[in-house]
Amino acid sequence: MNEIQVYVCEDSIEGIFTAIYDAWASKRGHVNNKIQLEHNTEIALFCSYLSVKPDLEKAEKVTRSIKQKIGLEAYRYIYYMALSNRDDKADAIYRFMILGFHYGSQVMDHLSNDAVNLMAKTYKRVSMERHRYTGFVRFEELSNHILVSKIRPENNILPILAPHFVDRFSSENFMIIDESRQMAVVHPARKQWFILSMELMDQNVLEEVSEREKEMKGAWATFVEHISIKERENLKLQQNMCPLRYREFMPEFKKE
Repeated sequence: MNEIQVYVCEDSIEGIFTAIYDAWASKRGHVNNKIQLEHNTEIALFCSYLSVKPDLEKAEKVTRSIKQKIGLEAYRYIYYMALSNRDDKADAIYRFMILGFHYGSQVMDHLSNDAVNLMAKTYKRVSMERHRYTGFVRFEELSNHILVSKIRPENNILPILAPHFVDRFSSENFMIIDESRQMAVVHPARKQWFILSMELMDQNVLEEVSEREKEMKGAWATFVEHISIKERENLKLQQNMCPLRYREFMPEFKKE
């Protein structure tokens, strides 16, 4: 029996696609290959490990192949899987692509297959989190008039969340910060947005909230409290509509 070759890659779409490209090019047979994220420290017996550095050219070739041979819908599912917080997502994408290149665009109809079913469920979960944050994001104005929001999502949704707010606040300077990953969407007014590591920013500036913002936050919290009807409170239903994990940065749920 051949030894399993594990391709260890960084947790990014470029890293995963590069590992898949190298695994495919090895011609060792897909059953003898596995893709693993570098933060996964689990070591299996009878396996050899190969570190893979992201290669933009290889990643672009994989992207083109997916779109041409499997379709844009399949690429969107793969992309959402890459943004998920699953530890096994790299190998899950690899297994899905093996089927995809065999069945073409019809692969999405094979929901009884474990690889396709996992892809569909993950896509739904990541999409739902992104959808909820379009309503739960709360911005606050800093003293320099930049709008800032903080979130702590389970999945890496910044790349798919940003376009929603760019479309609505195209004339505003704003940031959306992922506290879990210490990454931020930065949108200069009327310019292209980008994602930046928080290590490159002066985070003390983010604490300088404007006086107008302080007044508005207090007014908003008071408004939410006063429109509530105590006799008709349904905390279970409220938590279904707005789960507790979304409330950390929502001023209407803070008791100050």
